[in-house]
Amino acid sequence: MRLRLLFIFCVLIAAAALGWVFSRASRDDGPAKVSVWAENIDDLEQCCRIKSAKASLYDAYAATARREKKANAMCLFQALAASERIHEANCAEALRLLGGQYTPSLRRTADTTGTTARQVARAIVVERKLHDREAGEMIRRAMEKHNRYAARILTWTAASDLKHLILLEHYQSNAGHFPPDRGYAVCPHCGNTFDTAYCDPYCPFCMTADEEFVRYL
Repeated sequence: MRLRLLFIFCVLIAAAALGWVFSRASRDDGPAKVSVWAENIDDLEQCCRIKSAKASLYDAYAATARREKKANAMCLFQALAASERIHEANCAEALRLLGGQYTPSLRRTADTTGTTARQVARAIVVERKLHDREAGEMIRRAMEKHNRYAARILTWTAASDLKHLILLEHYQSNAGHFPPDRGYAVCPHCGNTFDTAYCDPYCPFCMTADEEFVRYL
């Protein structure tokens, strides 16, 4: 009797183990699960690629300003390019933490035709289009998923886009006439950009102290 019970017990254990193995195999061979963050990952990747393209564009515009000896415009475009790269890096890190992958695109050669004045006008058009586009929707989608980290990173990028637009319009309205010591500063953590004449003691986005800001003078 004992042997029969032991035999039945062993058969049940073996059947349970075999069922578990088949269950795992069927899950592994089945269709991959869609990440709950899939939409946020797509938004962050799109943001990365936009920021990468803008950084290349502003590098090219800074080179034009250097050739024309427009010192303030050169510093402005250098600061904007640095800010865009910080945003790209922050979005890429958020994307990876959510389980996505980001491979930076090859740097494209930006259109460098025209004078600095024309390039400032072109940059204003770019910033206006991007500010009016999907930034708010991306942030909303992240908040709907209760992903405050992604929402914060996207909010930093959207707020900085608006700051970039304001700085470019201010440069244009003053016809590039600024004191020689006037320049720009960039928060190395969140990419917030400042006119050095109106620099906060701490970044209002991420609370980084102003002594850590990278200055372009």
